[in-house]
Amino acid sequence: MCLVWAFTVAAVALTLPDSCCQESSTFPPGALVAGLRAYDDSIRSIEWSHRSYACPAGERGWVLREASNLGFDERGNWYAEIGTPDDEAPNGGVDREIYRSNGVWMIAIDPQRERGRHTTSDESVFRPLTGPLRAMGRQFDADGGRRLHEVLAAASSLKSLAPTEDHPWPGVEAAASVMDHPVVVRVRCDPREGFVPRYVEWFDGAPLRPLERYEILSTVRVGELWLPCVVATSVYSRWERGRNAEQVSAIEAKGPQRARALTLAGLPEVDPATADRIRSAVARLQRVEVMPEEPDFVCAPLGAAAKDGPYMPDVCFVEYGSVNRPIDPARLYPSVGPEADLFCGLRNRWVKGSEVMRGRGVGERSER
Repeated sequence: MCLVWAFTVAAVALTLPDSCCQESSTFPPGALVAGLRAYDDSIRSIEWSHRSYACPAGERGWVLREASNLGFDERGNWYAEIGTPDDEAPNGGVDREIYRSNGVWMIAIDPQRERGRHTTSDESVFRPLTGPLRAMGRQFDADGGRRLHEVLAAASSLKSLAPTEDHPWPGVEAAASVMDHPVVVRVRCDPREGFVPRYVEWFDGAPLRPLERYEILSTVRVGELWLPCVVATSVYSRWERGRNAEQVSAIEAKGPQRARALTLAGLPEVDPATADRIRSAVARLQRVEVMPEEPDFVCAPLGAAAKDGPYMPDVCFVEYGSVNRPIDPARLYPSVGPEADLFCGLRNRWVKGSEVMRGRGVGERSER
């Protein structure tokens, strides 16, 4: 399950007073936003592989949901090779989607079915819901293309958040706008690790209703940068007890499944401390919530009411291929079979792969 939706970059130097780099109950919100911006600007290009897991109904534990390779750079070049387990798919039971954009053109192809799409890179977006990119603050505002620090900088109000037992990092709460909608965003960063985000959540409406939460449970140092290597994610749906009685009953009946998720059975083996952090995060993220101001509604993770759900929370394990190095051009130039069928957004019609590959511009690199 991958969601396709947007992306961009900048560069700034930041010097903070030593007092701002200590874990404390107070932290100037403006300094935290500046630190988050400096962290984001320090990552010019990034390539990684990730494996994400979910714990759906009917399974004895966690199962692999996606195994993918992705890369993005500051010039607007990117690629995504998405692998989703599917017993009915050829090639070892993995359904594959491949996206390539060289800053001029974008081609998306299903290599098993030889069908896809061809358009300009300006008209193509890719917003992976799972993995490290969203948790790091990239692609936060899908419509506006803004990053997390840009959303916070444009907020109508900011206030400091003190560290808590579950989330022992300073934070900021913002009354902001995302996708032209008023929201509340809460972010916690680790000043000791270059302001890498450790917890992000945002809410809709008043009373607050959870929309998405991201927890970075473990980090790895790559050069001078700290990057997420274990990320837990959850997206939420809202149900009305009266109108959605069947769905609410299905959600409430999945208590045993939620308990099974806490065993971590099926997840990759990790050290005991990381396992404890995963278990605690899953317990928080899979919670079914009833807002005190709206007792007739419940908020639950995505797919909690589905027969084969829930689809969230998701736990993702990340390995980095390169950081701040040029992406191998071979990753950006697609190889499309001559008989593949692609819908060409430029011509508003279906074309053959042979026509696309000999078409003007497919091999050109972006100079942006």
